Amino acid sequence: MGNFKREFFEKLTEDLKNKKVTSIIGPRRTGKTILIHQLIQNLLDKKVDPERIVYLQLDNPAILH
Repeated sequence: MGNFKREFFEKLTEDLKNKKVTSIIGPRRTGKTILIHQLIQNLLDKKVDPERIVYLQLDNPAILH
């Protein structure tokens, strides 16, 4: 993981630890989904109940309408 991505990962991990609701937005194909999957895996590794993890893809037309 590059320094730039690691910085985001660490900041988001801290936000989640502090129970902050977090949105990740940005242009397509910039690594958002990979970052989210890494964050989810990190939470699962820490034994967070999977039912407490919510992941929504807001570019899905079914959600928007």
